[in-house]
Amino acid sequence: GGGLLLQTVLSSFMGTAAWGVVFWLLVEGAGLSLAVAGLLFLLIVWGAEQVELPLLRIAPPSWKWGATEVLIDLWHHLVYAAATVRAWVLIDVAV
Repeated sequence: GGGLLLQTVLSSFMGTAAWGVVFWLLVEGAGLSLAVAGLLFLLIVWGAEQVELPLLRIAPPSWKWGATEVLIDLWHHLVYAAATVRAWVLIDVAV
């Protein structure tokens, strides 16, 4: 129902906001270039998934997936990391 939708939206928003803080720390805190921060961010976000999902029993470890599934999952995380870098640039230009 509506409660589950609200929970999903809030969970997604909070997770994205938390990852935004991680990216901010890489760029502003550690002083990394956007290219290096973006690559490291990709590795952190994808790596976290590799640990989280099996621990929460949401998905098996990725070594039990097929190559196609791993590549699709990596692609999604690459797009997420690239969009994060692009958003950072756009926000920086706007501010």
